[in-house]
Amino acid sequence: MNAFDLTPYDNAKLPMAMQGNVYLRGAKPSKHEKSPLVQNAFDPAIKLTERPDGWYLEITTNKDWSTAQPRKLVTTELLGRTAIAKALYERPDGKPLSVDTDYSASRVPPTTPFPAPSSCPTAELSG
Repeated sequence: MNAFDLTPYDNAKLPMAMQGNVYLRGAKPSKHEKSPLVQNAFDPAIKLTERPDGWYLEITTNKDWSTAQPRKLVTTELLGRTAIAKALYERPDGKPLSVDTDYSASRVPPTTPFPAPSSCPTAELSG
Protein backbone atom coordinates (compact mmCIF):
# COMPACT_ATOMS: atom_id res chain seq x y z
CA MET A 1 0.00 0.00 0.00
CA ASN A 2 1.35 3.43 -0.92
CA ALA A 3 1.64 6.16 1.69
CA PHE A 4 -0.93 8.92 1.54
CA ASP A 5 0.14 12.54 1.36
CA LEU A 6 -2.18 15.32 2.49
CA THR A 7 0.35 18.09 1.85
CA PRO A 8 -1.43 19.14 -1.40
CA TYR A 9 -4.09 20.59 0.94
CA ASP A 10 -1.42 22.98 2.28
CA ASN A 11 -2.23 25.28 -0.65
CA ALA A 12 -6.03 25.03 -0.53
CA LYS A 13 -7.76 28.25 -1.53
CA LEU A 14 -10.59 27.82 0.98
CA PRO A 15 -10.11 27.43 4.75
CA MET A 16 -9.02 23.96 5.88
CA ALA A 17 -9.20 22.31 9.28
CA MET A 18 -7.96 18.85 10.24
CA GLN A 19 -7.58 17.43 13.70
CA GLY A 20 -7.24 14.13 15.53
CA ASN A 21 -5.85 12.02 12.71
CA VAL A 22 -3.19 9.32 12.88
CA TYR A 23 -0.64 9.02 10.07
CA LEU A 24 1.02 5.64 9.57
CA ARG A 25 3.66 4.09 7.32
CA GLY A 26 4.88 7.32 5.73
CA ALA A 27 1.53 9.08 5.39
CA LYS A 28 2.07 12.84 5.53
CA PRO A 29 -0.23 15.30 7.30
CA SER A 30 -1.14 18.69 5.89
CA LYS A 31 0.14 21.79 7.65
CA HIS A 32 -3.52 22.38 8.55
CA GLU A 33 -3.59 19.29 10.80
CA LYS A 34 -3.56 20.28 14.47
CA SER A 35 -1.34 17.96 16.53
CA PRO A 36 -0.95 15.12 14.00
CA LEU A 37 0.03 11.76 15.44
CA VAL A 38 2.68 10.39 13.08
CA GLN A 39 3.89 6.79 13.53
CA ASN A 40 5.85 5.85 10.43
CA ALA A 41 6.94 2.46 11.77
CA PHE A 42 3.43 1.28 12.73
CA ASP A 43 1.84 -1.16 10.27
CA PRO A 44 -1.96 -1.32 10.63
CA ALA A 45 -2.06 -4.52 8.55
CA ILE A 46 -5.33 -3.45 6.87
CA LYS A 47 -7.21 -6.34 5.35
CA LEU A 48 -10.65 -6.55 3.71
CA THR A 49 -12.06 -10.07 3.67
CA GLU A 50 -15.27 -11.47 2.21
CA ARG A 51 -16.97 -14.17 4.28
CA PRO A 52 -20.30 -15.94 3.72
CA ASP A 53 -22.09 -13.42 5.97
CA GLY A 54 -20.51 -10.25 4.54
CA TRP A 55 -17.37 -8.18 4.28
CA TYR A 56 -14.97 -7.68 7.19
CA LEU A 57 -12.42 -4.94 7.69
CA GLU A 58 -9.47 -5.90 9.85
CA ILE A 59 -7.10 -3.23 11.09
CA THR A 60 -4.47 -3.24 13.80
CA THR A 61 -4.65 -0.19 16.05
CA ASN A 62 -2.88 1.03 19.16
CA LYS A 63 -4.99 1.65 22.28
CA ASP A 64 -2.64 4.51 23.21
CA TRP A 65 -4.04 6.53 20.29
CA SER A 66 -7.10 7.34 22.41
CA THR A 67 -5.02 9.57 24.70
CA ALA A 68 -1.97 10.44 22.56
CA GLN A 69 -3.42 13.66 21.12
CA PRO A 70 -6.37 16.01 21.68
CA ARG A 71 -9.49 14.93 19.82
CA LYS A 72 -13.12 16.03 19.86
CA LEU A 73 -16.34 14.40 18.76
CA VAL A 74 -17.29 15.68 15.29
CA THR A 75 -20.41 17.84 15.63
CA THR A 76 -22.22 20.66 13.87
CA GLU A 77 -20.68 23.05 16.39
CA LEU A 78 -17.13 21.78 15.77
CA LEU A 79 -17.49 21.93 11.97
CA GLY A 80 -18.99 25.41 11.93
CA ARG A 81 -20.36 26.73 8.65
CA THR A 82 -19.42 26.01 5.06
CA ALA A 83 -17.06 28.54 3.47
CA ILE A 84 -19.24 29.69 0.57
CA ALA A 85 -22.91 29.08 1.45
CA LYS A 86 -22.36 29.66 5.19
CA ALA A 87 -24.64 26.67 5.80
CA LEU A 88 -24.38 24.50 8.89
CA TYR A 89 -23.24 20.90 8.67
CA GLU A 90 -26.37 19.06 9.78
CA ARG A 91 -28.42 15.90 9.30
CA PRO A 92 -30.83 15.69 6.33
CA ASP A 93 -33.72 16.45 8.69
CA GLY A 94 -32.06 19.70 9.79
CA LYS A 95 -31.06 18.42 13.23
CA PRO A 96 -27.50 19.01 14.49
CA LEU A 97 -24.86 16.53 13.34
CA SER A 98 -23.00 14.40 15.86
CA VAL A 99 -20.74 11.60 14.65
CA ASP A 100 -21.31 9.57 17.80
CA THR A 101 -21.38 6.06 16.35
CA ASP A 102 -18.59 4.16 14.64
CA TYR A 103 -18.50 1.91 11.58
CA SER A 104 -20.11 -0.95 13.52
CA ALA A 105 -22.81 1.32 15.05
CA SER A 106 -21.20 1.28 18.51
CA ARG A 107 -21.35 4.48 20.57
CA VAL A 108 -18.25 6.68 20.39
CA PRO A 109 -17.04 8.05 23.74
CA PRO A 110 -17.73 11.81 23.54
CA THR A 111 -14.62 12.81 25.48
CA THR A 112 -12.13 10.38 23.90
CA PRO A 113 -13.24 9.43 20.37
CA PHE A 114 -10.90 6.83 18.91
CA PRO A 115 -9.19 7.70 15.57
CA ALA A 116 -10.20 4.59 13.65
CA PRO A 117 -13.28 3.06 12.02
CA SER A 118 -14.16 1.53 15.39
CA SER A 119 -14.34 3.17 18.81
CA CYS A 120 -12.92 -0.06 20.26
CA PRO A 121 -9.19 -0.43 19.57
CA THR A 122 -9.47 -4.23 19.20
CA ALA A 123 -12.72 -4.57 17.23
CA GLU A 124 -13.18 -6.49 14.00
CA LEU A 125 -15.58 -4.61 11.75
CA SER A 126 -18.18 -6.12 9.46
CA GLY A 127 -20.43 -4.44 6.96
